[in-house]
Amino acid sequence: MVREQNVVGSLRYARLRPVPAALAALLLAACGGASDPQGTAAAPAGAASAAGTDVGTLAVGASAEWIEAETGRLSGGAKLTEAAAASGNQSVTAFHIAGAGAEFTVDGGTGGTFDLQLRYANGNATAKNLSLYINGARVSQLSLPSTGDWGAFAEQSVARVKLEPGANVVSIQRDAEDDPSADIDRLRFVPAGAATAPANATSAEGSD
Repeated sequence: MVREQNVVGSLRYARLRPVPAALAALLLAACGGASDPQGTAAAPAGAASAAGTDVGTLAVGASAEWIEAETGRLSGGAKLTEAAAASGNQSVTAFHIAGAGAEFTVDGGTGGTFDLQLRYANGNATAKNLSLYINGARVSQLSLPSTGDWGAFAEQSVARVKLEPGANVVSIQRDAEDDPSADIDRLRFVPAGAATAPANATSAEGSD
């Protein structure tokens, strides 16, 4: 806007009139600004997209990130329980119920042999079992040694399995022949024999 002064008798007053668009653009450019006709703030350069990843999908590889067990598809009575020492402050529990399970979609990349790493808590005095299914087939009965307390979680390579190229459906569940139970915090697949955290390394911390 441009301020225009007028005098009527002894009274001085000011009137504002619009600045031509071309002049406004030149003034804005001289100030180092950018035109924003909608009046909204521009997003900062490099701002992350609000779109999330496919929850419950785990990519394989040496640098594969852990997937929180609570993001899986729960069934058969499995439920979420608050756990201060769990990495996401929740764990999947109630595996004492036959049929309780958590299912995940795993991207097997080009396929191959992988080690399943599991972070879990077993407050029983002895090792307990859960079953592992891949693409509908039972491939292993997992042995989960005691972690000493339900508030103490351990990371351990619990099975060596083959994944097909592309999508694989992975389920951890309690079968009738299993001696349950354990609370599941998170899991991931890494290439067979890759350097990983020491087996049975226990932690009561909320994150690594």
